[in-house]
Amino acid sequence: MSRRPGFPHRVTLDLTKEQFDTLTDAADQAGATLVDYMRALIELHREDSELTTRAGQQMRIMRANRRRTRRTRQELSAA
Repeated sequence: MSRRPGFPHRVTLDLTKEQFDTLTDAADQAGATLVDYMRALIELHREDSELTTRAGQQMRIMRANRRRTRRTRQELSAA
């Protein structure tokens, strides 16, 4: 598989409908492609330590919510 020059890595990302809609709406409002908008978000993350901290906090919240949901499903299926 050949890669585009300057972009040696590829990422596949599964999103909820709400996440995808939010991302595409933001890209549309910025007049950008989804790919360019995501690359801009990555650059902002690299440059903004507050954003990096907030993203880490949000990730921990999301993981805790997933664990809680998983435990609830397991408890319901065991009952």
